[in-house]
Amino acid sequence: MWRLFQERANHSSLLVFDLMELHSLNAEEGQNKFAALMEAGISAFMVPECTAEDLGKEAVDRVTAVPAADVPDSVLKSFSYPSGTVVILKDPALAELQQEYLKRRFKNGESVADGQTVYFRIPRPYVQMEKAGVLPDLRSMQYLSAAGVPLVFAPSPSMGSSGEELEESLTFICDNFSSVKVLCPTGEIAATYPYTERLGSFVKERGLLMAQVEFSRQYGAAGQVAAAWPNVVSLHAVDREEVLKRNIIRPIMLNRFYRAAEEREVRLLVLRADPLRAVAPQLAEYCEDVRALRARLDENGFKRLWPAPAPSSPWINSFFSAIALQILLLLLLARYVERYFDISLLSRKRFLGVLAATAVVLGVCSLYAGILSRLDGAFAAGFLAAEASLLAMERWKVPLRGAAEGFLLVLVGGLVIAGRFSVPLYMYRLSTFSGVKLSLLLPPLLILLIDVHKREHPESLAEIFTRPPLWGELVLAGTLLLAAAVMLLRSGNYGLVGTSEIMFRDWLEKILGARPRTKEFLVGYPALVVWYYLKRQEMWAHWREILRLAVTLAFSSAVNSFCHFHTPLSLTLLRGFNGWWIGLVLGSLALVVGVRLGRPLSRRLRSLL
Repeated sequence: MWRLFQERANHSSLLVFDLMELHSLNAEEGQNKFAALMEAGISAFMVPECTAEDLGKEAVDRVTAVPAADVPDSVLKSFSYPSGTVVILKDPALAELQQEYLKRRFKNGESVADGQTVYFRIPRPYVQMEKAGVLPDLRSMQYLSAAGVPLVFAPSPSMGSSGEELEESLTFICDNFSSVKVLCPTGEIAATYPYTERLGSFVKERGLLMAQVEFSRQYGAAGQVAAAWPNVVSLHAVDREEVLKRNIIRPIMLNRFYRAAEEREVRLLVLRADPLRAVAPQLAEYCEDVRALRARLDENGFKRLWPAPAPSSPWINSFFSAIALQILLLLLLARYVERYFDISLLSRKRFLGVLAATAVVLGVCSLYAGILSRLDGAFAAGFLAAEASLLAMERWKVPLRGAAEGFLLVLVGGLVIAGRFSVPLYMYRLSTFSGVKLSLLLPPLLILLIDVHKREHPESLAEIFTRPPLWGELVLAGTLLLAAAVMLLRSGNYGLVGTSEIMFRDWLEKILGARPRTKEFLVGYPALVVWYYLKRQEMWAHWREILRLAVTLAFSSAVNSFCHFHTPLSLTLLRGFNGWWIGLVLGSLALVVGVRLGRPLSRRLRSLL
């Protein structure tokens, strides 16, 4: 209940523009780019701290950075030492403010004025400063801060300065630009590394937020975010290199950003210009993309509210949910033992009393041992998917009832698992859950053990491995393995999805509210329908085991959805229900086609052969 309240209260997502791309957007003469961007739907601006390489490419107006050897000799002789990197400031109106920043960022630096141009020498080689933070676009920051527009400041790696100097420069930024709300360190190595906790502490002291960048490979980023907790906000961005490498066309990109907001509750979306559209992107084209994405967010109830620090969940919720998870796990273990050994445990009152007492003790222990909670959740997810699969298949005489009971068991158990981990640390992905993979690998193994032991499959493991394989087994197993491989390659990989399929996905989401998972509606539940038919007809006894293992994909995937604690719970429930009924319908249609067309065709082929 606490999680549902938080999801409804924080249903917001903002579009952010990267100032590094401002000059690359071609606009009509005299057009105010900032006003056009904000009118289209941009709510905040990211201000990167430009590196020497960026300044050399004129990323900031009237500022450049060069090796010391490239400045005039008269200026070079005025420095105490004729080497290093020189930042050339050509705007007299901003030179003083820019120098103040540089003096804090590089305390050992020195400046020389030559007319209206100021030369600031950084005592570091230019090669070292090419990827290091030097100076942000202070002019744009002045304009946006005066207008009250929120800013995301992105400090670059501080190879050319110490952690203390970076903190002083950040203090200068916060003191002079009150609209800075978020810090988002950029580059391959986190700022202030190896003392990554410094930046997190600074964020909390100043009342700022630390951006938690999705899928970030930045070395040391996790330490910065952990140190800033709970002042953390999720951010999604895609850089130019990834777009070009994976050929991510614009419809796919816009869909990707929307899904980041809908499925992972990302608050800040940094949408950059499309590098595939033109060599020189147009401001009007980019604004059209912003309007389209913002309109879709607005239509689906995403507000334009600035994010707040992560809330703290009540301790009493964790206490009861920890006991509930232990009860679930112990019940599932007892049920599996009952199935395997043909004994009765859950009908004994004394056993249930011992189970309840054990659950309370283990639940309290798990509150103080995080590893115990994660292990409990992982095994509960695996045994839950296995039990739901077995429950559905043992009702083969009443198929619809069996499919419904299996799905309802997943809902109840999934809510118990989700309840235990519906706390900010997991919802914000600062702590990882180890049950996702186990929920996919454990159920087939558990069902195979049961089936071989109970002779649901007519052969033992020894007999299976000592005889030659049947061609039908090979074909069916190969088909399922191929389907699994395709889904694995496509999972989360937008580069392998065509535009027409993206349009189909969008249509499904608009019609159904939540697109079902492929493993459920195309593999798992159709396999359940086909298995029901084969079991009732007593056909293909040697091949049915492969279908039984395929059935676990449906229930494992449904349980897996509940283990994505950053996904809104209402979306998880709707997605699971859509996968269930669509999968049963598609399986029934496939079965009708197979029976009506496949069997006569098979008979004709046999007569010809």
